[in-house]
Amino acid sequence: MLTIVTALPWEAGRFVERLEAPQRRDYGEGWVLEGQRDGRCVRVFVSGPGPERAAEAAGKLESLEPQPNAVVSTGVAGALSDDLRAGTMVLARDFLSAKLGADGFAKGHGERLTADVELRAWVRAAIDAAELYVEEGTSVTFDKVLGTAGLKRRERARSESLVVQMEDSVWSEACLGLGLPFASARAVLDTVATPLPEEILRWDWRGASKREVAGFLGRGPWRAGRLAQLGWHRGRACRAIDRMLESMVSAGPYGPGGATAE
Repeated sequence: MLTIVTALPWEAGRFVERLEAPQRRDYGEGWVLEGQRDGRCVRVFVSGPGPERAAEAAGKLESLEPQPNAVVSTGVAGALSDDLRAGTMVLARDFLSAKLGADGFAKGHGERLTADVELRAWVRAAIDAAELYVEEGTSVTFDKVLGTAGLKRRERARSESLVVQMEDSVWSEACLGLGLPFASARAVLDTVATPLPEEILRWDWRGASKREVAGFLGRGPWRAGRLAQLGWHRGRACRAIDRMLESMVSAGPYGPGGATAE
């Protein structure tokens, strides 16, 4: 069964809400949701954000029944290129990993891992069928969010990556060890020109409380505009992810050589 992995519940939330007869199983901080969509079985694995949570979730792949035959990561990502706009889909050709030092510089980059060629082509076909704008290139995994334009441009100059996220190198390495095809297609949330405020980065990944939101808005009138802009970006990114996932379901189950019967 094709397994879709996301870090945050809302990244594929629109798609999950339409699943019929959904069943949930908890795995540590994350959970698996399985249901039916257009008569096909669909599995979505929510890991929680960051490489540690992704590693914990990836360790559960072997225990899933039926076994995954491929893994596709989706969700949002931060743009490293000034040319990327909110909602643009970025299909990764390969993955780097790095840790952010106190000085704001990446402390080296790990081994470059590549997406499965056939699975990536299948996902690209689904993105094209959904009539979404897509770029292809390198995606870099960090252990922390790159929330400012300076950090993003610095990483772009170092690695020439298109986007930054916090999980995909972990999933790629785990799938390589299990012999599972892996690919990633993410939608841009924060562009280089729209940094993420530090307070937002500290909110619980399952959702901010009303008190946290009120406290953020109360510290300056400009914050309402910043939050509204991020909300608009989030909506655009989630709509793109939803259209891609619907297109993937319409393509039929993934198998060797493309959409084949499971």
